[in-house]
Amino acid sequence: MCEVLVNDVYINVIDQLNELGVHIIVFPELAMNKKTEKAITQYLIDKKLNGNSHIQLVFLGSLWEDRVNMCMLLSGSGTVLLKNNKKMPFEYKNPEDGLFYTESLKSRPEKYSLLDVNGLGRLLYLVCKDGLDDIAQITLWNEYGVNMEIISAFTPSILYFENQSEKFNKDYLGIDLLTNCCNPRLQICNDNSIDIGYISVPVMNVERRRVVSNRIYFSSDEKCNNCDRFCNCAHIFTLNPNKLIKDTRFHGMEVEKLDKIKRY
Repeated sequence: MCEVLVNDVYINVIDQLNELGVHIIVFPELAMNKKTEKAITQYLIDKKLNGNSHIQLVFLGSLWEDRVNMCMLLSGSGTVLLKNNKKMPFEYKNPEDGLFYTESLKSRPEKYSLLDVNGLGRLLYLVCKDGLDDIAQITLWNEYGVNMEIISAFTPSILYFENQSEKFNKDYLGIDLLTNCCNPRLQICNDNSIDIGYISVPVMNVERRRVVSNRIYFSSDEKCNNCDRFCNCAHIFTLNPNKLIKDTRFHGMEVEKLDKIKRY
């Protein structure tokens, strides 16, 4: 698929979400290239100048260039707010030849950038396997007071991420969101619908008097079996810190899955 068409697909998704009043957009790992980044930045600038933008934050996923896998966060006006380079490489065993392959990263960063956002708290934005680094994450959660973690992934399994997010929810009262691509999940699953990502928030179980995770998944569907990685697809959630969930057994933040937009 040519770069111009790819850029148009991303802009179309963002434009639809903006029309629906979405404030925060998160793309998966390896979603961007430099031209896509520039196209999205220019779109945000134009929308803001015209006064018809609802978007406040765009997590661009990651860009791979010169053996650097970097995630980037833009403001609603197209300003770069944060960049983090991936530290932990992806490892893959090829079932055809039985050989192991490792993502060739040029360097391993020793620190991550954080961002304080009014209404959300302190944000940590990571690329895929960096979200499984126990030591780094616990340090950031505990000593640096991270309130919300965003992970852009390209992974066949989200199980270990779920375990980490549960720990973040229960022990640190943090909010965790993982967005992933359909393609690697569908390669190992035969189901027509498969969970590819989630948003997870802490809630208090009144009966048991302890904090638990309230996790809502977003899933592929039958059409995703023919996904070319550039289908126009997005899942929409509301996150309301000031509204209690609709269950008397629990107290905490409400998360609701609203809708899914998908066009080909």
